Amino acid sequence: MNSSRRSASTALGAVALLAVAGAATARVCFDVVATDMVYFLVRASETPRLVPLAGFVALFELLLLRVKPRRLLEVFAPFVLVLPFLPFPPSVNLLAAYAAAAGLTVYRAALVGAFDGKSARQFTGRLPLLSGLLTVLMCALGVLASKLAYDRLFLTMSDWGIYTAMAWNTFHGEILRGTWPVPDFSAGHFMPGFFFPMSVVFGLLPSVFTAFGCGALALWGSAVLVWLFARKRGFSRPYAAAFGLIWLLYPSVSNLNYTLFYGVNAIVSFIPVFFGFYLLYEAKRYKLAFLVFLFSLTLKETVGIFWLGWGIVSFFEGRRRDGVLYGAIGALYFLLAVKVLIPYFAGADYIFYGQFEQLGGGMTDILLSPFTRPGEFWGQVLRIKNLQLLVLLLLPVFPGALNRPWLLGASALLLGFNFVRGSEEIVNLVLQYQVETIAMFTVALVLGVRQAKASGRLPRLLAWRLEGAKKQNTRLAMTAGTLGCAFFSHVFFAETFYGKNNVGKIDGFTNAQEEVSELKKIIPPGVKISAGQQLAPQFLFRNTLYGEQRPEGEFVLYHIGDDPISVSLEQHRKNLEDPALAPVWSRRLDDGRTLLLFRRGADLPRLRPYGTVRPARSVLPPRPAATEDGIRCFTATFLPGENGGVLVRLKLLRKLDAFPRIYAQALFPDGRVFRKSFFFADAAVAPEQLPVGATDEFTIPVSPEELANSEFGIGVRLLP
Repeated sequence: MNSSRRSASTALGAVALLAVAGAATARVCFDVVATDMVYFLVRASETPRLVPLAGFVALFELLLLRVKPRRLLEVFAPFVLVLPFLPFPPSVNLLAAYAAAAGLTVYRAALVGAFDGKSARQFTGRLPLLSGLLTVLMCALGVLASKLAYDRLFLTMSDWGIYTAMAWNTFHGEILRGTWPVPDFSAGHFMPGFFFPMSVVFGLLPSVFTAFGCGALALWGSAVLVWLFARKRGFSRPYAAAFGLIWLLYPSVSNLNYTLFYGVNAIVSFIPVFFGFYLLYEAKRYKLAFLVFLFSLTLKETVGIFWLGWGIVSFFEGRRRDGVLYGAIGALYFLLAVKVLIPYFAGADYIFYGQFEQLGGGMTDILLSPFTRPGEFWGQVLRIKNLQLLVLLLLPVFPGALNRPWLLGASALLLGFNFVRGSEEIVNLVLQYQVETIAMFTVALVLGVRQAKASGRLPRLLAWRLEGAKKQNTRLAMTAGTLGCAFFSHVFFAETFYGKNNVGKIDGFTNAQEEVSELKKIIPPGVKISAGQQLAPQFLFRNTLYGEQRPEGEFVLYHIGDDPISVSLEQHRKNLEDPALAPVWSRRLDDGRTLLLFRRGADLPRLRPYGTVRPARSVLPPRPAATEDGIRCFTATFLPGENGGVLVRLKLLRKLDAFPRIYAQALFPDGRVFRKSFFFADAAVAPEQLPVGATDEFTIPVSPEELANSEFGIGVRLLP
């Protein structure tokens, strides 16, 4: 009787657990629309979609027809991790728990021989080819993603453009110097290890594709070094290929291609250098490894902090001589760089002190702040978002890297500095402050799996209450489980063309290459340009670039719009009122940005980007366009447009003292939405100079009948 009751309870438990796994799978696959790795947000439907939910639950329950309930209960036990988050709207916590649960389920399945069959062996035999092909493919996709972002003016001059220009200048004799945003700019860092080699590369291949290609090779191309490192550690080709795949799937690797919108940061060059160091260090070629270590310090001054952390970890792992030597040199180099080298080259103190002002006014105050200002320091360190970041960084190498837990702490000091930099927005999975950490975590993965034994504490914990576990499968399980965890982390958090964190967001930015071509016909090669963040990169290797507020440029070029990178309207107004600057060109992009070009020379004819024609007969009743306060500024008339569309012509009704920004929206019965926002007359004229009766226009690509049946509105915001 007791045996039958246990069997029934086991079967019931298996049914319930499989239902949880199926429901969680439906939620993360179908209900989650998009993820944001800056703020760790998830856009998803709040209530489950019933058809996928029922389908996945039924699909998982079918496993009961082939596998015994007890075995299913043992293998799928990790899915209890999703239970605290499953009743609520999908969140980053649910996605992370699902990835961990899936990886651990694969781990436990591998332990009991689920991948011991012929088909599994055939698949693992193909892993080296698959890993190689994916490395090439992802490098190519990375370059393509950069080109698409570049064409849409999505990538800003900071940071990739600054580093590219400084390397180019170094090749031409302006050593470690830039002109954007100000002359003699040193980027606030000391990075000769990047600039000198890249100056030769850009000198031989002066193209933005060179920057994109080098960035892709440093990111995804480093999978080759991971593969080689694993091979040197005694792993077979399939195992080494699996570690290479895990690196390719690391969400941070994909996210560092855009680095939000700053482009590939120079510090990613640390990745191949660090892997090269470990190839030599673990092969006991200590002198060469030490030289690579010294070179890595020159890539960026903050690398010294990482090596200090690595030295501390090495000391406690038993490599005391190396721990003291590497840690001391790293710390001393960092102090030398921020106290001597950077002030010498930049002519000013280390500019990043200001990000720690809540902890004190200098290096000593910052270092003592855990004791002198414990509230401010520990309040920032112990934020929930910091814990979430640590989980997201660890997930792609979980559980394999946990076999070398000390190594995971090597980047703790560097991460800690970023946790207390004052802004919580810096803590994210897209910016460059994670580079050293993901490289260290990957090395910890390879070394951790290498020393994993069935009798170890972690393998025994992960195999808890799992009957029939095969000791000889421990490394296989560690690798397969980590690969499973990395796969779902990639799908959920990596910025790709196909995952939840999709690069399709750049589709909201208009391809501006036609407009850039027009600009290049006006601006001769070689002349000086004062250019804004999004337009300056279009003239790399062609013109000398300065910031848009600098007086050096013969041409002044920037954009205005609703985005935070836009030049302020206050600065724009100053340019319009400057008698030495004449607006000579403007273009309005479909995404609401307006591109503006000024030229120095008071005798130049000024741009007049508005009309004063008398409106024709409107095909729909004219409408007023007013501000939220009810101030009627324009009359909108509707005329036949091109290709059957409707031309909306706006006529100014009153004198203004602020820039009018137009907002139009049409909601159609079939769910389509039309939105348009732009500055009247491209804001290329001071608002006080706009005459009553001035006109501007835009087109809505629908028929008059469709527009008449829509919910259409048009409004105005007056921006000083």
